[in-house]
Amino acid sequence: MIESLKKGELVRILPQFESSIHEQPRTIAMFYPNMRHHSLTIRKVLDFFTETFGERVYWQK
Repeated sequence: MIESLKKGELVRILPQFESSIHEQPRTIAMFYPNMRHHSLTIRKVLDFFTETFGERVYWQK
């Protein structure tokens, strides 16, 4: 993301606010039905959260 900002591909819209993702760990939870195969929508959101916020909590590994 930093490289994209430097290249001008991304523009800060609220520069007075900083993301705390890398400064302090945060917890995010998503509740969904316990199913063997999730819908594509649920799978995409789970993958996005994992990529953005880190690994799943220990009880979901």
